[in-house]
Amino acid sequence: MVETNIRIVRPGLDLYVWCRAAYAKGANITPDSLQIACTQFRKQYGLAAVPLGKGRAGLLVASKEPVPSVRMEENDFVLEVIDSGEAAERCALEEGAESVRELVERAFLIELRKRTNLWSLDTFRNWYEPQPFLVEQEIAAYRRFEVGSIVIGSLGIGLSVDVGTAFFTERTLAHFFDERVDSHERQRRRRVFDDLVGRQAGQKGTLLYDTGRARLKCYFEDAPSGATCGNSGRIRVRGETHDSLYHYYRSKYPWLEVAEDTPAVRVSFRGIDRPQFVSAERLRVRVMNDDVPARLSSVDKVGPRERRDMLISFWQRLEPNALGRVAPGLFPGFWQPERQRITYFAITELEFGRGKRLGEVASGSPPSVLRMNYRQRLEYLDNAGCYYVPPAVDRTIYCAYPRDRVAEGAAIAIAEELAEHVGRWTKLQFTARIVGYDRIAAAVEQLRRLESAGTVVFILNDEPTAYHDVAFQLPEWRVKRITAHELVRNYKFLKEGDWDRQRRVLSLDRGATRWRQFVQMNGLAVLQLMDCIPWRATDLGPYEAHVAIDVGHDRRYLAVSLLIARGKDKSPSFWVDSTAVPKPDYKHEAINEVMLEEQLLELFRRAKGRRFDALTSLLFLRDGQIYKGESATVERKVVEGLVAEKFLADGARVEVVEFHKRTLKSIRLWELEGSGDVRNPSEGTAIELSEKIAIVTSTGAATLHQGTAQPFVVVGNGSCGWILDAARASFESAQLNYSSPGVAQRLPLELKRTDDELAARAAQEVRRIG
Repeated sequence: MVETNIRIVRPGLDLYVWCRAAYAKGANITPDSLQIACTQFRKQYGLAAVPLGKGRAGLLVASKEPVPSVRMEENDFVLEVIDSGEAAERCALEEGAESVRELVERAFLIELRKRTNLWSLDTFRNWYEPQPFLVEQEIAAYRRFEVGSIVIGSLGIGLSVDVGTAFFTERTLAHFFDERVDSHERQRRRRVFDDLVGRQAGQKGTLLYDTGRARLKCYFEDAPSGATCGNSGRIRVRGETHDSLYHYYRSKYPWLEVAEDTPAVRVSFRGIDRPQFVSAERLRVRVMNDDVPARLSSVDKVGPRERRDMLISFWQRLEPNALGRVAPGLFPGFWQPERQRITYFAITELEFGRGKRLGEVASGSPPSVLRMNYRQRLEYLDNAGCYYVPPAVDRTIYCAYPRDRVAEGAAIAIAEELAEHVGRWTKLQFTARIVGYDRIAAAVEQLRRLESAGTVVFILNDEPTAYHDVAFQLPEWRVKRITAHELVRNYKFLKEGDWDRQRRVLSLDRGATRWRQFVQMNGLAVLQLMDCIPWRATDLGPYEAHVAIDVGHDRRYLAVSLLIARGKDKSPSFWVDSTAVPKPDYKHEAINEVMLEEQLLELFRRAKGRRFDALTSLLFLRDGQIYKGESATVERKVVEGLVAEKFLADGARVEVVEFHKRTLKSIRLWELEGSGDVRNPSEGTAIELSEKIAIVTSTGAATLHQGTAQPFVVVGNGSCGWILDAARASFESAQLNYSSPGVAQRLPLELKRTDDELAARAAQEVRRIG
């Protein structure tokens, strides 16, 4: 039986909330300023509020009584919110579903804050336990609870809570940048800091700033030598000037133990243009899951049984009235969807080189059958080779390595074994060449002197800008980057073995397996860099092609990709391509309509060869929210352009959906056995939440051995005929799991490609962070 982590709000579809209107007055009233006012109502008065919407300047407050006034003065707006004086009205779910949903969710968050000792960071949807549940190597692991809500067709509002894990350093930044220790120790601590924040991978470093009153998220900028709270110079905060950072703390946070000689570092906050000095003793590093020590690498993998037990315990803290006076409460237990809402997708047939095919797996097949299909993919690739290899592919793989960090033997081993793997998959002979270097610039110069750009595996040294410099200075090369730490660690497994916990000895066999997996993973990445196609799907469900549209996390780049998969009688029969370009309006997530049209049409022109048979069906996947202007541009101008240029048949089926990589509503699901056992659902399990929303577990019981399957979400914008068609097509595309053949992949190939393009573009933006 499929069960979710969703609780249904009573009384279901008959739910209503008593509300009063409050009007806003002031200059420069925006949706953002109204949301800030909602936050003030929540913090000051414990009242749930949402903007009135439809361009009206005011709030809808969950209250039967007149609401108190709120006045706010910020740098860019002044806003006063006062009760309208009108009688309270019942806001019914059937009349204003989204407003009622938000009010219920915010009422729940108010109760959560009042009745538990959890603390929030950055967003009021994420709440943390007060104490870590595990500390290893001075890294503390905290349980995090993520709250969401959703309107479920024919049922009403569902509240969902999920369990996550967050890691923070026990030590503050005052330790990492302590200038009282000797130079050797200072360098060691700085390297540790860089590793913890992932700065070699281009991250600025996310920090937890604890003021003693609140916890805020900020980002590391720099640590000027000799900077203290006393010599920071004058600072201005919220319209007030203070002689120094020390005086600011004495005025605003007198309970903090901050002295004039307390070290200070510069950080940036969202919404503030310039970096600010703060006390280094009030900052701890937010360690990303990929950067934690090996002993903590799996503690965030919470299995379905443990997750379910944790969530039951969580809800027990808040029962019986988790929604205060806003709504009657919740129905008992987690929601178990009706059978007609659940669909199991089949795995499409896959074609490899020489026409070799791995057959379809029927919908609803047991995990053992699904597992065998995934395991066979690499076997088929080994034996039959790639579906497609570019005729002019360069057959030399270069490996650049830092002589001071990596032994020559390790560089030769990785280069030669990569050449052997790629050669086996392409059925061609490849050679390996190593390039030793002392500085990144020297290796770049050696590669540039070659007659033509090719493929290079670049082992990065400890230069602060190594990750950026390699991408920026070798734009024509196909670059696979590996850190020296990764290579040295895995080569050590090969030579010395891996620890066998049961036998309590170093096992050479286990070490050789770890090395082989490391080489294979990087070999598959190199294969894709060379534009090889390991295998193709025979179809993509109801659509002949998919287009993905994605914007980088900093909004500086737009990426688009095109995937075509259809019958051999059509040209092109199979095609995959992606590109990324700078996005000038980076202050906004929405994409400029002219730019979007140009990039999508250009994407199709790149696929035009001697012949292009017009597509009869096309699915657009917008990563995240699709804005009104984007939707209109795609459905009208882009479609008209594609028809005019004969890429798309007149009258073709065209649909546009939102694709959410993470379920923003924090939804999980699992299989609840009659015996009481709890396990992951099968790959391809889909639940239709409403006519517009479906969730799909593209990973599951067959190949997911740690943690709980995380579904993706597809949301129709009104043009999608049946949301399960888009859900199925996305799952079919996820079978092109070239980077990890033995396990299921979460994302459709076209969205994984846009992710990769955006990551590469971000790396080319050289930021001097050292």
